[in-house]
Order: sequence, then structure tokens, then C-alpha cells
Amino acid sequence: MGGPHELPTEAEAALAAGSEQLISAVAELEAMPQVRLTPGFLFDRARPPGSRAQLRGAICKVICCNKQIDQKCNDKTGEEACPSHVEAVMMLRAKVVQQHGSEACLAKAREKLAAEGSSTAGSTEPARDAFAMMLGARLAIQRAKSALTQAQQGVEQCRAAALDAEARRKQVSC
Repeated sequence: MGGPHELPTEAEAALAAGSEQLISAVAELEAMPQVRLTPGFLFDRARPPGSRAQLRGAICKVICCNKQIDQKCNDKTGEEACPSHVEAVMMLRAKVVQQHGSEACLAKAREKLAAEGSSTAGSTEPARDAFAMMLGARLAIQRAKSALTQAQQGVEQCRAAALDAEARRKQVSC
């Protein structure tokens, strides 16, 4: 991975596969008080990436019980289907709600958040909503690059048309 504000390759690939849905699902997961995401929260361990659904998914830490829970993708159909990172993040959120959504877990999470807030002034841990913001920024960059490419293609078409018109004008002048 590159600098502190670069996305892991898995996140880049997941974003390309389901951009706005992924950003929304990550934002909802990240907003939960008991959830902590790490830079590697989206994973794809298959080689080549994307080749095996069971080797990709999402993982998070729940601070209320100091555990990690994950959701792996699969090739199933129906209600159990989880073909992409978007579904994995949504299903992971549902697991957190089911397994750690009790008032006791929420209270523990709030206590730990309050303790962290007073002791992490110089922390290197990512800010809340950081991943959703990074995914959104990356999506904006992808859209801008696409718009630039389309504009460049339009310019080339206009240049070719202008050269063609100039050549026809010269033929008519002679």
C-alpha cells in the first residue's frame, strides 16, 4: 500500500465493481459506534484477484467485545448470495446489528469511544467515516478521468474533422 491516504488494491477493485453502492454501504457500516475499520477491511486473497468469490469479503473490528467479524463472498444464489464486496459489507453490517446491536454492546462501545476520545489526540487511527470519504474521493477521481478521456477523444475527432475539411477546401480551390 502507498501513502496514508491511498486505497488498498482490493478497495480500488471493489470500488470499480460497485462504486456508489459500496460507498453507501461502507458509510453505514463505519457509522456504527461499535465498528472500527482498518485499511484492509476489504480483502481479496484470490490470485488472480476476483477469481474466487470465497476468498474475498469484508472484515471489521467490533470494539464493544474486542472481536473481529467478517463476511466472505460466495457463489450462492438467492438470499444467501454474496457475489461482491458491496453485498459483503451490507451483510457484515447486518451481522454487527444481530450479534453486537444489543444495548449492552452499544453502551460498551460508547464508553470505549469516550475513553478513546480523551486519550487519542495524537492517534494514527483513521478518523470516523475516513474510508467512505476516501472511496468517494476515488470515485470522483475516476469520473473526472473518464470525463477527461471523453473530452480528449472529442478534441481528436474535431481535429480530424478540421483537417479533413481543410483538405477538401484545398481540393476545391485547385
